[in-house]
Amino acid sequence: TQEDINWAARTLYGEFGSYKSIYQEITAWVIRNRLNSGRWGDTYKEVVTARRQFSCFNKKDPNYARVMKPNIKSKAWKRAVANATKVLNAPDSDNPIPDIMFYYSPRSMTPPGGIPTWAVGRETIDIEGINSWHMTLVE
Repeated sequence: TQEDINWAARTLYGEFGSYKSIYQEITAWVIRNRLNSGRWGDTYKEVVTARRQFSCFNKKDPNYARVMKPNIKSKAWKRAVANATKVLNAPDSDNPIPDIMFYYSPRSMTPPGGIPTWAVGRETIDIEGINSWHMTLVE
């Protein structure tokens, strides 16, 4: 639905608004995987706003205000909507990361380059060179 795309796009816009589309696409697949798991909620809104899951929805996050009121004329918002639409409407067979429910940004950790406690000891996944300073996928 359009509401599903809207909430997924807000997440992509807040998490990786000005970064390469591949980061947004992978994030959209993580969101979709979480919805399909049923663990974080039954709607895209419930999944992306689940407590302490996507940092852009934390009220103290610097991106929170722009996520709640996106600049719908901006290139970053339009790209987020396009990527959300693409992934939410894709067949399951297009999912490059069907079992991945988590990612983190080493750049956002304190100290930078750190690993969140929930990711310690878990395997990280490198897909087409996506693991970088901006995104690490966790199995």
